[in-house]
Amino acid sequence: MGQHRPQRNERSEIDDWMRVVDRLPFVGSVKREVTGLRRLLYDRRAPRLAVVGAAGSGRTALANGLLNAATFGPDGAAPPPAPGAWVRIDADGRRLDWIELPADEGTGALVEMARRAFDETPPDLLVGVLEAGAPTRDATRLQDGLRALRETLSSAYDSKPGVLIVLSKVDTLPPPGERADSEPKRRAMDLAIGAVRDATSGLGLDEKAYVPVCARPYAGEAYDPRYNLDGLGEAIINKLPDEGRLEAVRGFEVGREARREVARTVVNSCSAIALTVGLAPIPFADAFVLLPLQAAMVTGIAYVSGRGWDKKAAAEWIASVGAVGSAGIGLRWGAQQLVKLVPGAGSLVGASVAGAGTMAIGRSAIAYFIDGPGSTQKRPELRADNPA
Repeated sequence: MGQHRPQRNERSEIDDWMRVVDRLPFVGSVKREVTGLRRLLYDRRAPRLAVVGAAGSGRTALANGLLNAATFGPDGAAPPPAPGAWVRIDADGRRLDWIELPADEGTGALVEMARRAFDETPPDLLVGVLEAGAPTRDATRLQDGLRALRETLSSAYDSKPGVLIVLSKVDTLPPPGERADSEPKRRAMDLAIGAVRDATSGLGLDEKAYVPVCARPYAGEAYDPRYNLDGLGEAIINKLPDEGRLEAVRGFEVGREARREVARTVVNSCSAIALTVGLAPIPFADAFVLLPLQAAMVTGIAYVSGRGWDKKAAAEWIASVGAVGSAGIGLRWGAQQLVKLVPGAGSLVGASVAGAGTMAIGRSAIAYFIDGPGSTQKRPELRADNPA
């Protein structure tokens, strides 16, 4: 169960950009953009989730559902994870670091078990799991456990992860036989979540921190019982640090808008960097920064979409841009160099062309890989014969 490690040439490229921007105006602003881009693209890693709940609450099913992969369980590629041990999941490129912790053995035992794992790696996010219909005392016990873990992480590890609470198995709520997305079920969910929110009010969480989910896999029913896994994935992504967001949005079953949001962040950062690099007064000097920057941007967008970046993907995207688009990209770059030969305003024009050209390239990549024919939005479920 491997994990992506940035290649040396990726790191050296962004180090080259940093050395160039050190000599440019507005260095402070650009450094922030480069630092953010470094965390998102080059320091990317699997998201780290610590999932807290009672045995049978549906913790393991959430990992399978988030990745749409038969990773754990009787039909999966691996047995259910042992409590208190990190599992590094790589389900055909969908990466997730996952640990399950018991909420029903008392806070002392919970914290002691968690410490051994947190000494290895503190989590990015604490996810509490409560089965729909569980008694109030279970919610109170979960609150106490999450609070103890949060305090331990803050005091012993200088870490302050966010917290989500998942109401699992919502298909079991009344009325029986109704789909989870039916209006009667939604009313039942609202009541159940309201009760859980009252019972865990001591955590100080907002309404968006409570997510109803059914992760039970399809097993011959007339409809797929899984419900709101995309909503859970997006709620997790919104609380992750930058280093874990790209792998999460690539791996989780989330909607296009979540992918667009991360892709736009990449494009906006690259465009801001290009704008300032374009102010360099020496003709052609920024080609050594802009072209690798734009290539990294398109590669990152393809990765967000779930595609790998290879010759086939590159050829498909270039073909989608078309001869006119490709010529336009080339003309923008050529104009940006030529205007630098004009005294005074030339560098300002070059900067605007560099920024606009990078933005246009990024938008074309989003249109192809996220919204268009290069999208992998409809991904097949991974089974045990295609294991992590």
